This record gives sequence, C-alpha cells and structure tokens, in this order.
Amino acid sequence: MPKKLAIITGAGSGFGLETTIALAKQEYNVIATVRSLQRATQLIERIKKDQLLSDVDVVEMDVTNKIQVKEVISKIESQYGRVDLLVNNAGFALAGFVEDVSEEEWIEQFDTNFFGVVRVTKAVLPMMRRQKKGRILMISSISGRVVLPGIGPYATSKHALEAYSESLRLEMKEVGIDVVIIEPGSYQTNIWKTGKRIAKALSDKTSPNYKKFKKLEQSVIEREKTYGNKEEVIKVIIQAVIAKVPAFRYKVGKGVLVTILIKQLLPWSLWEKLVVKQMDKLSSKK
Repeated sequence: MPKKLAIITGAGSGFGLETTIALAKQEYNVIATVRSLQRATQLIERIKKDQLLSDVDVVEMDVTNKIQVKEVISKIESQYGRVDLLVNNAGFALAGFVEDVSEEEWIEQFDTNFFGVVRVTKAVLPMMRRQKKGRILMISSISGRVVLPGIGPYATSKHALEAYSESLRLEMKEVGIDVVIIEPGSYQTNIWKTGKRIAKALSDKTSPNYKKFKKLEQSVIEREKTYGNKEEVIKVIIQAVIAKVPAFRYKVGKGVLVTILIKQLLPWSLWEKLVVKQMDKLSSKK
C-alpha cells in the first residue's frame, strides 16, 4: 500500500512542526509548507535528526499569496495525484484592544488566519472530491469559543474559522470528506512570542489602553510556565487523524472544556462580571 499524503501549513514551528514529525512517523508522506524557507531551519534540523528526509518535503507556500497557493497545490496534484489529509495550521496572533487595531491590521490578521485557510482548502477540495474521501483538520483555539480582552483580532479570526469549518463539515459529509476542529487552550508554542504581533497603537504608546495592555501582557508572560506541553495537542491531532469516525471538535488543554461549559451555561451578565472582575484585578496590579 502506498503511503498516504498529508499537507501541513505553517510547519516551521510549534504545532505545525511537531505534527509534521508525528505524521511522518505515522508513515505519511508529508508536504510541510512554510511561509518562507528562511523560517524552516528548525524544521529541517528536526527532519534530519529524526531521519525523515525521505518522508517530508519542505515547500515554500505563503497562504496569503493566491497565485503561489494554486501553483503549489497544482504541483502536488501533478506529482502525487492525491491528498489524504490537510492540516490548516498557519496563523499568527495579533494582540491589542479592539479600538487600537487599524483596518489594515484586521485585514492582515484575517488574510492569514481565515482567508489563508479558505484558499488552501478550496485548492485541495477538488482532489478530495474526486477521491470521494479525505480529512481536513483546522487548528483553531479556545479563543474561537471564549473571547477575552486583549486578543480580539486573533479570537475573531478563530471564531470565523469555527463557523467556516461547521459549514464545510455539513457540506462535505456526504462526499466522504471529514472536517475536524482542534481547539487547544494555552500551550508552550511560539505564537505568543515570535508569532505574536501587537497593534501599532499599543507599540508606540499612543493608546489610552497602553498601561492596561502592558499589565495584561506581563500577566501572560508570568503564566507561560503553567501552560501545557504541546505534545498533548499533537497526540490529540494524531487521534483525530487515525480515528475511523472522527469527532467534529477536539478540545484539549487544562480547563478548556470547563471554561467553554461555564460560558455556555452562565447568563451573559454573570460571565461578563467574572471577566471584568479579572481585568480589574489585573489593572490594579502595580
């Protein structure tokens, strides 16, 4: 039996890198795409270390580049003739209070986190439809279900991804294509370090929210040591990949399920009080 073929976006670091390695060890041929080959150093080193050079092909593909996406997927189709698994992982986090985020920054956030997913998925779907089978994994976030202050752009893009995935799941079910959402909580990846961008208004201190945001940012940094190991998420991703009948949503991380349930069950007024109270505590810190 020939190996199955997987495409992963945003494979240069974090969940994308670890998923690439895990799938290659699951006897997949993996097309690991990165925005720029200059960002692939860590990935290539891991591939060599784990002796997976024959199983992983590192390809430059910027999900915001319409022409490049079409060219890369077309080349994969010509070379392999099929795609069994697509993992939409590429993304970055734009932090900032909503009033500080410019229109250009909103567009940039959505161009990668949402429209990038749409572009790649749309390019891959014809192959999966011809095969009458395939699986698409969306790497979302608890932020797509539970929105907190200071990460509005990121959370909004993930919320849109959730709705898109639900539509796609229902539309593709009868075709034989499974759509799955992975919803991690807080994990030790680079998205809030090298992968994080801050709204320009907050970077140059012109925002009335500057001090509040800096306290929020410091709180996130202080809590980083309590974040889970990303291997927990990789195990869940592999579980979703190999499941004969996968669930639609996989929630993973300490407190994720409880937090989502609390928000769903509490009246909005009580939920709002809880969040505002936490923000007030944070703002009062010296």
